[in-house]
Amino acid sequence: MEAPVVKNASYILIHAPNTLIQHGATQVLERKKNPDSEFLTKLPTHIRTYDDMKGYPPYQVFIGRLEPEQLKEIPKPWYENATSDAERHAQFGEIMPEDELYGLMKVVDVFDLVWLEESFSEKIKDKLNRHPFLKDYLSFDNLEKGKPLEKVKGEVSKGEAPLYLDSELVGCIRSASDDDENLSSHIMLELLATKASGILALAHAFDKSDLSPEDIDFLLECSEEAAGDIYNRGGGGIGKSIGEALGCTNATGLDLKAFCAAPAHAIVQAAALVKSGLYDNVAVVAGGSVAKLGMNAKDHVKKGKPVLEDVLGGIAFIISSNDGKNPIITPVGKQNIGAGSSPKAVLSALVVDPLRENITRIDKYAPELQAPEILGRSIARSNYKMLGALAAIQGEIERNEINDFVEKHGVIGFAPQQGHIPSGVPYIGHARNKILDGEMRKAMIIGKGSLFLGRMTRLFDGVSFLVEKNLGKKTEAEEKEVVPLKKNNIGITLPGSEYGKSEIIKGAELASERNSDVTVTLIGPEVDSKLNVVETPDDEKAAHQKMEQMLKNGIIDASVTLHYNFPIGIATVGRVTTPNGEEMLISTTTGTMSSHKVEALTLNAISGIATAKSIGIENPTVGILNIEGARECKKILEKLDGNGYPIHFAESIRPESGGIMRGNDVLNGVPDVLVCDSLTGNVLIKVLSSFTTSGRKETFGHGYGPGLGEKTNYPVFILSRASGSPVIANAIEYAAQCAKGNVIKKFEGEMNAAKRAGLQTIIEDISETKEKKETNGEEVARPPKKEVTEEIEGIDVLRIEEALQALWSAGIYAESGMGCTGPVVMVAEEDKEATRELLEEKELI
Repeated sequence: MEAPVVKNASYILIHAPNTLIQHGATQVLERKKNPDSEFLTKLPTHIRTYDDMKGYPPYQVFIGRLEPEQLKEIPKPWYENATSDAERHAQFGEIMPEDELYGLMKVVDVFDLVWLEESFSEKIKDKLNRHPFLKDYLSFDNLEKGKPLEKVKGEVSKGEAPLYLDSELVGCIRSASDDDENLSSHIMLELLATKASGILALAHAFDKSDLSPEDIDFLLECSEEAAGDIYNRGGGGIGKSIGEALGCTNATGLDLKAFCAAPAHAIVQAAALVKSGLYDNVAVVAGGSVAKLGMNAKDHVKKGKPVLEDVLGGIAFIISSNDGKNPIITPVGKQNIGAGSSPKAVLSALVVDPLRENITRIDKYAPELQAPEILGRSIARSNYKMLGALAAIQGEIERNEINDFVEKHGVIGFAPQQGHIPSGVPYIGHARNKILDGEMRKAMIIGKGSLFLGRMTRLFDGVSFLVEKNLGKKTEAEEKEVVPLKKNNIGITLPGSEYGKSEIIKGAELASERNSDVTVTLIGPEVDSKLNVVETPDDEKAAHQKMEQMLKNGIIDASVTLHYNFPIGIATVGRVTTPNGEEMLISTTTGTMSSHKVEALTLNAISGIATAKSIGIENPTVGILNIEGARECKKILEKLDGNGYPIHFAESIRPESGGIMRGNDVLNGVPDVLVCDSLTGNVLIKVLSSFTTSGRKETFGHGYGPGLGEKTNYPVFILSRASGSPVIANAIEYAAQCAKGNVIKKFEGEMNAAKRAGLQTIIEDISETKEKKETNGEEVARPPKKEVTEEIEGIDVLRIEEALQALWSAGIYAESGMGCTGPVVMVAEEDKEATRELLEEKELI
């Protein structure tokens, strides 16, 4: 069975201020109860112009002109800070003015229910003819001849629904029956507006895809309106009427109703129809709700705000069989009848239970996405906080990290308050783009509905589904296999190998073949590989930037790379295979924990212990290489052990050596963790990895390992440029093991335990012995921050702070780092020459 994919998503808005005033449910009810109310008197002065509404930042996000994240940069209230370069048309759809809505309603009217005044009808036909593509799908013959104004007035005087533009009467909607209230002019206006806005949305979906209307097999309409008569009030037919208008001649379909959750339900049903093999292409479509225009207008007028519910919304999605490219739809959660209706019960049923302690593995959640200014509060944020609390209860995050969870996994609301329209699905278009661009792995769409509004039940309703990265189209044989869930997503950058990209690809594909629970993503220029490739320019800087972005967004769990500079305070824990076949961690192999050797060795021991525990060694043995500072380091570790931080020292082969390791201990892999300084560790790992090739190519071991330190944000694993494919494959497996074991959290835990045993005091005592480099007895102020892209090598690790102080004193902004070849100073491109001259003058290089 083919996995269903979301082939396209479109979103449209139609400005409807006059429809709001005349036919919005809140205004209709107020006019019946209190026709001379202060609210109705003031309402026209709170109506936005088309240009003001078009520039409303959330609505520019809705049609894809802006990204949701950009709303954070725009001052509030957003209705007072319109987007200056707002567009009518954008990548997902458009924002149509109200006069064209009236024309479109007439175009799709098949029972002569819409009467337009003749001069207006002529004008609007010319205007619709200038639309970029509607004439390719619709016939405008209905606009050939309008009605005299007097005839329109006559119908309105009988009680038929008027169509105004400001104070000018330009048409009306007539009743379809004189006796059946279900076919009254007001109901027919609501239905025709739903039909017209749905047609506009689906036309955009066709225009922006490689499918034609004839390719659609099935239509699922999911608006909040129901068409029918006195004998069958919700009989249906809106969906097929939309397909009829657009020429979907090979499709059948039906209307699906589930209050606000209907679009999410419809997409789940569409996915099921495609996955079953019954249909190849299913269109999900919904037009807007006239009733909800101005639903909260009383509150807006009272608070002196413009009425923000002045648009009809429209959405359309094409769900198709797997093309190996577009994101896959995977249904996951449902609100069972017995699940309960509290907010916690709802989110547990839709998110927590189906994910099984993996709440934080979803990149973004999209529940109700109304623009928060409409209701005066953010419904979306309330959902994210509840999810964060549930993640904390499960132990995935700490309670003090809930706000961080909200920022990382939440989406700012940007949709109109049209009931079904904002219910999760507005984010599908943005998520699809980010997944195709490699910036996101998966998003969860949550559709919820209030069934109790129909007074048939007190139950709540909802479904959820994932929009996730497509890993490629499967063969028929592969479809029949039960494939385990990929639990570890590891990236590897392509540029920089001495043996070319083919060596990295070979190692990456080998790791993927050997590990069914690991997904490997290549990061770099386009290459020929069965693995997923996230494309970047062919240089290390671009690949590193993309890698960091993917790690930050949680798209990959860890990454392997070459020649990556860490700041002082981070060093890597390598993993080797010794000549007798024993595996051993070398802590550390690149980077440096501190410019003070004994302090660095002590911290190296802790990072080595954390790494060992992350790969399943519960009580790792620790040995310290017999180098300068080894015995001072051992004394500190013994003190920590006595204070409650357990250290299990390895026993040397040599008698009476305790935890101090000699050369033969290294060759025999005696300790689980060998502690040494990075430069010594770098030599050791090169020797043990490449002794069979005389140092030309590293073919043994697992690489230089993860960079750990209190400044570590993401797990980045280092490889030598001379690494062969076996080491590359092993490094990816090492990264996957550490990621699964949460190596960064393990390091934080070990550091906290060591601090409770007095580590901080010990380090402060060590620091007092350091020589402080000052200028004129005063600390040097750091110059304003710049982007640093250039490296200066050749500085002794013990003089790195002195070099920074000298540069800052000269007004040059600089940062320290540690590359594979030793410490570096990083400066801006324009400061490189001046930096080199100053460091040479000070004899620092």
